[in-house]
Amino acid sequence: MALLFKAKAHRAKDDADFARVVPLLPTHRVERLSAWLTRIHPQHEWLATLTGSPR
Repeated sequence: MALLFKAKAHRAKDDADFARVVPLLPTHRVERLSAWLTRIHPQHEWLATLTGSPR
């Protein structure tokens, strides 16, 4: 959920948190974050990483 709030503003420290945390998330959490971002920030750059991650 924290990453969803961090997605609102484009800041380097939020991108770093995203890059550090996403590889540690189980598949269902990545899918949930992807669904939330698609709904709230449909053009967000993190979506490419989430949908392209090998899971």
